Amino acid sequence: MGRALGRMISRSLKVVYASRRAEAMVQHGATLAGPILSIQEALEACDSGIVILAVQATQLTAVVDSAAPFLRPDTAWTFVEISNPELSIGERLGFGNAAKMSVAEELQDHLDKMCDAASADRMHVVKAFNNIGAFQAEQGITNGSITTCKMACNNKAAAERVSDVARVMGLLPMLIGKLLVAREMELRQGQFFSEWLVSSIVTLCTLCLWVPYNIIWYCDLDLNFDAAMGGPRPIYSFDQVPLKVMNGITAQTSIVLLSLVYLPGLFTSIYQILRWSASEPIPKWLAVWMNARKYLGLQAFVFAAVHAIISCLIVSSQYYYSLYTFDFVTAEFKYMSVWGEVSMLLGVVAFVLMGCQAVCSIPSVGAAMSYMEWWGVFSLLGWFVLCLATVHNLTYNLSFEHCDLCTKGVKLGLNWPRSATGSVVPPGSWIAFGFGALAIILKMLLTLPPLGAALANIRGESYFGIRVGNPRRKAAPFDFRSQTMVPSRQSTLQGHSRQSTLEDEQVRVAVTGIPGLAPAKSPGDTV
Repeated sequence: MGRALGRMISRSLKVVYASRRAEAMVQHGATLAGPILSIQEALEACDSGIVILAVQATQLTAVVDSAAPFLRPDTAWTFVEISNPELSIGERLGFGNAAKMSVAEELQDHLDKMCDAASADRMHVVKAFNNIGAFQAEQGITNGSITTCKMACNNKAAAERVSDVARVMGLLPMLIGKLLVAREMELRQGQFFSEWLVSSIVTLCTLCLWVPYNIIWYCDLDLNFDAAMGGPRPIYSFDQVPLKVMNGITAQTSIVLLSLVYLPGLFTSIYQILRWSASEPIPKWLAVWMNARKYLGLQAFVFAAVHAIISCLIVSSQYYYSLYTFDFVTAEFKYMSVWGEVSMLLGVVAFVLMGCQAVCSIPSVGAAMSYMEWWGVFSLLGWFVLCLATVHNLTYNLSFEHCDLCTKGVKLGLNWPRSATGSVVPPGSWIAFGFGALAIILKMLLTLPPLGAALANIRGESYFGIRVGNPRRKAAPFDFRSQTMVPSRQSTLQGHSRQSTLEDEQVRVAVTGIPGLAPAKSPGDTV
């Protein structure tokens, strides 16, 4: 990483490399963008006072201690810490301790303890460049794209100097807070799809339930399903598990996951009605469920895509004869029945609309959408998709009641198999339909009066254009003179909002490229 940063900086500024083994590196013929000097010689040649520490996190204090005797007391030194420490398995999965000090904070404390009060004011640590890799750093210039460089620092002047260096490198500097947020920067870079953990566990558990249940129901239980064959027998053979049975499993999983996307919002509304408050924090388990909605929806789309592909391969009168009409005179299947055509049409439309939602969930696409556009896609269109998928499942189940070769009542429960205790064992398609129907019924109850009006009263909103409660208190206008900022991170799920005030020593980084802004000044001669 140090070599890549040096090559990028050397295109506009002079760069020198410092090493505790400078002579050995020179003898081995290391090719860098600048001369390789000892630590003392490199610090003497550094006019800008910017030192990029491209070493492992465990070696930072040792490197700083070796460089301390050669730091000029009349120079303001800025140490740029770019490392990402090794994380545990729990931290990689999103269970990290955010209260733990970051490497940059530990380095800043080490500098404060190492120097006196006068020298400590001239030594500051900036956490930067840890969100980009060596290949990505160079590609940001060669392919014409702009890579964002996130930074965290406690000192305004130090962050501005590093911001100027980032602009020279062709990067877009973005200050995300003081050095306190460096821990979050390090955790984010070391995490391994932590946002997908909850949704993946839910999906895996759903599959673990659906796969054995459907295989036993279709391939093991005796059903009087086919009147033409005579006598009870399993519906499918085990040879049809790879595609025929798995096609139903993917469809059922998709509907269940899609229902789980909208159920937490409904449960939150019910919780607010029971508490008669919209500001009281919701339970933690419900907050975790709310945060996983996006990823549950994307996984539902994946299973819907698999279901659509398999259906295109096997949908025929031999596999799905309940969807086709049968001519008893010629003993042949004719065209698809009206139930089959309606079911296929609803499935196709639902899948296409789910694809539109998946595209809008891309961060770059979602950032370009307004709030009303986002609400229309993920709320109105989402509920419409859930209704289409649920009715698609319903019409497919009802097609068995209008099939000439099917015994009546097989899919409606009249001839469902029974367990050893005598309880009815319904097919998985009807269980999946129950999830979608539950979400739709709850939505209707919470939208129509009286619950809909009560919920609008609690939230201080209008109910179909009619104000049913006291209007919300208007928020105070933004005060540009006091520099009071909008809450940088608002935890609506927990009912808390953390507001940040731009203090004097907090850094403000101006975005270049906007007409009217002065160009960035040169940070110095040598980095």
